[in-house]
Amino acid sequence: MEKTKISLKLLLVIAGLLAVLSISPVMADDSLASSESPKYQGDNQNSGQSPYTGPQTNQTPWNYTLNSSESITLAPAIGPDGTIYLPVTIRTNTHYYCDLKAINSDGTLKWNYTINYGAGSSTGFTGTPAIGSDGTIYIPGYTESGGFLLALNSDGTFKWNYITECWSGSNSPAIGNDGTIYTTGFYQGYTSGGYRQYGILYAINPNGTSKWNYTITEPDYGMSWSYGCPAIGPDGTIYFTGQVSAYSLTGRLYAINPNGTVKWQKTINPNPSYYTSLQSSPVLTKDGTIIIIPSYYSWVDYTSVVCAFNPDGSEKWNTILPHILAKGVALANDGTLYVTGYNWNNNIGILCAIGPDGSQKWNYTTDYPLNFNPVIGNDGTIYFGEGALPDTLYALNSDRTLKWSLPVQTTTAPVIGASGALYVGIVTDGLLGQIYSLLAIKSPYSPQNDPASNNSNDPVNTVNAASKTIKMQETGLPINWMVLAVLMVLGGLIQTKRN
Repeated sequence: MEKTKISLKLLLVIAGLLAVLSISPVMADDSLASSESPKYQGDNQNSGQSPYTGPQTNQTPWNYTLNSSESITLAPAIGPDGTIYLPVTIRTNTHYYCDLKAINSDGTLKWNYTINYGAGSSTGFTGTPAIGSDGTIYIPGYTESGGFLLALNSDGTFKWNYITECWSGSNSPAIGNDGTIYTTGFYQGYTSGGYRQYGILYAINPNGTSKWNYTITEPDYGMSWSYGCPAIGPDGTIYFTGQVSAYSLTGRLYAINPNGTVKWQKTINPNPSYYTSLQSSPVLTKDGTIIIIPSYYSWVDYTSVVCAFNPDGSEKWNTILPHILAKGVALANDGTLYVTGYNWNNNIGILCAIGPDGSQKWNYTTDYPLNFNPVIGNDGTIYFGEGALPDTLYALNSDRTLKWSLPVQTTTAPVIGASGALYVGIVTDGLLGQIYSLLAIKSPYSPQNDPASNNSNDPVNTVNAASKTIKMQETGLPINWMVLAVLMVLGGLIQTKRN
């Protein structure tokens, strides 16, 4: 009888422990690295929303300056240990080649990996790297013979190289929950109708082998391209954009199942009287809405249209931005969409704030075009830069008031690190020509120590293990209550043993 009582108590204790574990925070099931900004626009939804509060002032603790033959045009990514991975182009009198630099968070060089085929060759990176949960760095690029997706270990050693037919495309990868790497571009080929270019989405296994690919081949007598970065929905659906040229130029939005089959596709042609350009990456909202921004040219002027689609492909809403050529987009935690671009008629930059229902909240104008994606801090601050001389980097509050600015010419979109530092590529005029740098901007205090900050890099939401920050789900028991529950369970075990 006593044995039965003990067994029942043990069962109750085990059940209690399992209950605690089931409702406590756990690591997100995602093969994308849990780091500050592990890929283009920070996440698989291309949101541009950072989980960290960015700098509150424009102080610059360091800048990593390149030599006169090197340039920066692609935004960096940040690994789990805070390493900044910066794609660099190197030019010589005879050719171009590329170099991935791993930079420590204090601005010192950790290692670099160079791809150089020698005089007469041309090699370059075409997108921001993506960092896997195991620290693998995936970065796309091209050579004269075709494209590639390069995989490097976190120490800068070679892992594998997947050769693609792609010639170009702004094809920063996305990484699915199962580790599949998705990247886009377009390749050149010959058909019975002659020379053609076709847009393509690649699905590549974590070991560097092909899983499947989807090619935009319709219509057969036309050509197609894919420029944007794919996005991944919560159910694993892959969304990517393309444009098709036959008798006219129209956009395409594709929803692809994880097995490579087409879920649905939409022809994007907001004004059939004119050509439609769709080179932006899709952005996914928390409720699964897909945002894309096509533009059409009316021979004398550009108009951009912010289009929202439901997960089944039906249109939700659209907002017309007259005279605006959109260049970047980011999605804030409150659902506000921030679109950067410029007025085609007068070349004035503009930041448009659009509500979750498509309503226009406000516009903020700048003297020069805004050519890059913005990034949004966890406190709602929007960081964005102009792309012409003279130039300015802005930190704007969500109510349209200016927090700070810095007179620098930006060459990439900015990213935010866990320390609260903002990293952005800049260029200045030097004695030997233009000099490119990676600039770090940081407030003189840590956002984590600021009681007014809502920085999610908080002990409640993260734990440190093996120098890696492991993000936790924001649902479940608070840590102090979870600890109490675990102590109660342990007390039950001790009491059972005594009995």
